[in-house]
Amino acid sequence: MSFDGVNLLLSFIFGTFGLIYFRYGKRLARVPYITIGVVLMIYPYFVSSRVGMIAVGVLLMLIPRFIWR
Repeated sequence: MSFDGVNLLLSFIFGTFGLIYFRYGKRLARVPYITIGVVLMIYPYFVSSRVGMIAVGVLLMLIPRFIWR
């Protein structure tokens, strides 16, 4: 992970959404939301490109919407 401003901001944004998904899943006792939340908080450490980070983050945020409805 490179420590430039854009990557740090993207990590913060997707980590925040991960925390939201995690808390929502914990409140409803739904494991898929908890899992997606944890993955959203962790994956920015392993993806270094901005486009890849945005693509993976948006894809992860859309998974519960279309698959676990």
